[in-house]
Order: sequence, then structure tokens, then C-alpha cells
Amino acid sequence: MMDWTLAHQGGWDEALYIAIPALALLYALRRAEKRARARAQGRQADQETEETSSGESRTS
Repeated sequence: MMDWTLAHQGGWDEALYIAIPALALLYALRRAEKRARARAQGRQADQETEETSSGESRTS
């Protein structure tokens, strides 16, 4: 009964052992990179706002 599940499938099933974790890792890396870029842009915007607000208070 279990013979058909353990039979060799021509290599495509073994490729899934590599493809699925590789795709999951790629997805996680892209998501982390996107999150890091968003945080960096947010910090840069905060610094620019801080510099602008402190610059205005100095001239007043």
C-alpha cells in the first residue's frame, strides 16, 4: 500500500526538498529587506523633520 508513495518520481519530488526551502528563504529575505528599507526611510524622514524643526527654532 505504501509502495507508490515511496517510489521514485523521476526527480521532481527530490527537487522540492531544495526548491521549497529556497523559495521560503528568498521570500523571507525580500520581506526583511523591504522592512529594513522602510525603517531606514522612516528614520531618515524623522531626522529631516528634526533638523527642520530645530533649524526653525534657532532662527526665531
